[in-house]
Amino acid sequence: MQLTQLDKGNRKNLSTDQLDFLEKAIPLSWKIYSNVRLQTAYFYGKAYNLSSTLILLDLVAKSDFGRHPLALEREPKSNKLANNLTLIKHPRKEKGKSILWEGDLYRSFNDWDDFSVTFSDTISFKRAVAKEYLFDKLSTNLYNSLIDVYNLENFEIGFGNN
Repeated sequence: MQLTQLDKGNRKNLSTDQLDFLEKAIPLSWKIYSNVRLQTAYFYGKAYNLSSTLILLDLVAKSDFGRHPLALEREPKSNKLANNLTLIKHPRKEKGKSILWEGDLYRSFNDWDDFSVTFSDTISFKRAVAKEYLFDKLSTNLYNSLIDVYNLENFEIGFGNN
């Protein structure tokens, strides 16, 4: 199987839009996975034992398959660039692009690559955040049912499927 190929036949319970989102999100989750492993190996001397599946499931769950207004290319109310797939909040004391959504300030990204840099950094350098994506959480994480429902277990990178 090619890394970007998605077997749509096994996912008949998903809409065309959801399948299209997965086709883009799967390689993005692998990119984030790779970035975090490289960064943590360099800065901490050992790469985090991450699950690319948990990263993918987080992208799916938090963005609602890319349908959340903050995950869209442009947030509908303000027409500002959004591309915030995991709804990363914007610290008010920091400068940078942001969107006010339901009373909270969220980061705004030019595109998914721009998002992936910030998200990779967040996982790499905030240990509390990183814990949610560690491979040992895969069996106990709340996302377990999503793995089954969406048949995503074949997309783990670095553990025999790359």
